[in-house]
Amino acid sequence: MESSCEYAPQDGWESTTFHGYNAETSYYKSETRMVNDLAFTYERKDLGWCMYKGDRSHSLRVWTDTQSIEAYGEAQDPVLIANVLWSMAEDTLPLSESYSAPAGDVGDVAPGEPDDPSDTAGTGKVPLAIVLASLGIPVAGAIAGSVVSSLIGTGASSAASSIPAAPKIGDIDEHGLVWSARPWDQAGPGFVPREEFEQTQAMLAQGYRWTTNGWQLPEQIGQTSEWEAADRAAVRKEEAAQRAEWQDRQDEIEQDGADEQTRLRMIDLRERLEGIENHLMARTFVANPYQGEPTYIGHRLITGKNELYSWALGKRAGVEGLTCKGYVDRTFDDVQKIAADVFPGSKVDDVLFEENSSLTEHPTWKQWFDSAISDNHNLIKITLSDGTEWAVDFHQARAGNSRVLRPWNAVREEWREYMGSHEFLEIVRNRTVDR
Repeated sequence: MESSCEYAPQDGWESTTFHGYNAETSYYKSETRMVNDLAFTYERKDLGWCMYKGDRSHSLRVWTDTQSIEAYGEAQDPVLIANVLWSMAEDTLPLSESYSAPAGDVGDVAPGEPDDPSDTAGTGKVPLAIVLASLGIPVAGAIAGSVVSSLIGTGASSAASSIPAAPKIGDIDEHGLVWSARPWDQAGPGFVPREEFEQTQAMLAQGYRWTTNGWQLPEQIGQTSEWEAADRAAVRKEEAAQRAEWQDRQDEIEQDGADEQTRLRMIDLRERLEGIENHLMARTFVANPYQGEPTYIGHRLITGKNELYSWALGKRAGVEGLTCKGYVDRTFDDVQKIAADVFPGSKVDDVLFEENSSLTEHPTWKQWFDSAISDNHNLIKITLSDGTEWAVDFHQARAGNSRVLRPWNAVREEWREYMGSHEFLEIVRNRTVDR
């Protein structure tokens, strides 16, 4: 039956102990939301433990939270309240169907006047439900007491003098147990068998520290922290990618507008552009698929190989290697026709993202080296009649880097970040057509 007090591993919870009982803790902090220029960050701290008493497992849990760290401060440590609840449970558990209250503790019922006509014997039995309900009263008192004590400061120092002093590390109680540090227990120090006390002291003396992975030396903790940080970073990266993909789709939905007809026309536009992409797949390949800063020689070797391949394969099979400009030149007229057909009044632009260093007449030596390989990108921009803007990029779609149709601002910011905000230029080429 003891196994009934064991907690199964679950995401977001850590196994620990509380006053020697199996326990688990959880911590949650939400992302900050802005509402009317006010920040709201939700925080919650949980502590649960299981006490096996009288052939029964009793699960108890305390949590604290705050709706806004910025407005109300951090959530309080639940251990303060949990200690009160634990102390009461130690004195009260196990509970039977009727709990015998100590003499004089039944309440204000006068002797010989039972409140239940059936209880003529005056046994002083209190129903289990009443005992359980009464547990909330001291806990509420503990919470209120902690608030009041913070307000009155040291005004109750005379009353505090009657409280026994806390044991010191190494003190022995009447049962031969030793007061010891318990870094693995949420309740802090407590009385333990001498063997456990001596082992704990020996590990601390050797420089070991207790972690969720057991006793570890500082260098092991550092390594473990690095691994855990790497794991968290990987999870955050994956979650960020999922959020970005979701946000892209949300942006599309928002830019599509609530109008169902607009949504259907956007689907039509996307499908017709993807039709062009499918046609290009059989006849073209990306001549310059590599982004970044390759060496000059490496860059020329790659592009030279692709140009030779395009020439040789083009002669035999009609397949051609295209740069970003090549894809724009090949598809611009078709995109114009599709945009005008699906969204009358739309505007189609031939746009070039360029590095400033590539255009400087008298570059510095750093700019000269940087401009040896022109780091630019050519794509098509569609502006709908309602002002929403979309990027059409067959080059990046064929390279497998993105979908063919995406919100313009998202694409523009990606290239601005890639080239550097101090280098980034956006140039509309002169064959803009309004329809």
